[in-house]
Amino acid sequence: MTGAYFYGQRTPDGRIAIGGRGKPYRFASGVDRDGEVDQHTIAALTNLLADLFPQVPLAAAHAWCGVLGVTRDWSPFIDNDPSSKILRVGGYAGQGLTAAHLAGRIASDLILQGDTKLSTLPWVRQMPRRWEPEPLRWIGAHGLYRIYSIADVLEARAAGPRTSRLALLADKIAGR
Repeated sequence: MTGAYFYGQRTPDGRIAIGGRGKPYRFASGVDRDGEVDQHTIAALTNLLADLFPQVPLAAAHAWCGVLGVTRDWSPFIDNDPSSKILRVGGYAGQGLTAAHLAGRIASDLILQGDTKLSTLPWVRQMPRRWEPEPLRWIGAHGLYRIYSIADVLEARAAGPRTSRLALLADKIAGR
């Protein structure tokens, strides 16, 4: 099964919400066209579900996409500078709603209460370094997509549970 990086969740009404590697990084962090998903991504995720559940007839009911805000170290942060009264938060890397809620609670504690159980969590740290400038960022992102795609094919051929060395190398390059 190629393109095996995905995440899924059962919905309250018994359906499956699934997402994964979709339209690659756009130059200069460009955004999509109003959440429109390319057909290749829909087909890849539908095929993945068919591989996982071959006995179940299925069809995609909805498709959507959005922006993934990822920091260079792939970790969330809350950068608080009391002297300038500037507080920056971000880097939720796909856990947006839950992480934003927790970040808001931590920010509130930092602003209103100072040291609390939440305000001393590891998320409270300096903002990570910035991503590389364009066109290096675009070249790197698309190169990594290609490496991961090749790793997916190699893993499918091996038919075992081991992660390919190529994927492990890509993880190191990506800073994961």
